[in-house]
Amino acid sequence: MISWLNFSLMITAVSVMPFIMQNQIGMESDEYALWALIPALGMLFGTSLCNRFRPRIGTKAMLYWSPCLHIAAALWLLLCPLEPLYVMFGQLLMILGNGIALPCAQTMLLQPYKKRAGAAAAMAGGGQMLVSAIVSMGLTQLGLQFTWQLAIVIGIFALITLSNISRGFKASP
Repeated sequence: MISWLNFSLMITAVSVMPFIMQNQIGMESDEYALWALIPALGMLFGTSLCNRFRPRIGTKAMLYWSPCLHIAAALWLLLCPLEPLYVMFGQLLMILGNGIALPCAQTMLLQPYKKRAGAAAAMAGGGQMLVSAIVSMGLTQLGLQFTWQLAIVIGIFALITLSNISRGFKASP
């Protein structure tokens, strides 16, 4: 569930953000492509941080960074001026959290399926893509088109992720 939520949040933000930037800031799509490099770097940096620090501090501690970064991103997007650099920084924080959470969640998902890890990863990826498409479609149908609305969605996802992390580790032996 943690990886599905994070993946859905990432896909939703990436699919909705060009429309937000176009409608609120007046940015052209080719210009957005350049600005989109900023959050893409967040995924690389988050994954690198996870690979470096997860062996030292553990999966649970590493996972808790994700909702913290998502809440910071939500607050940032609620309060920041509507300028490309500021909005992309908010998305960078969110994607940084995803870059940390996804490897941890994927590792935990595949542990029981050592001999069938490839099939388990493919099934999980298919599920993530399906849920992401449904969530993105639902949110756009509800009228998600402003940064403050995206900030609220990020905050809700962060709280659900935080709850799932807490419940998931309480259930572990």
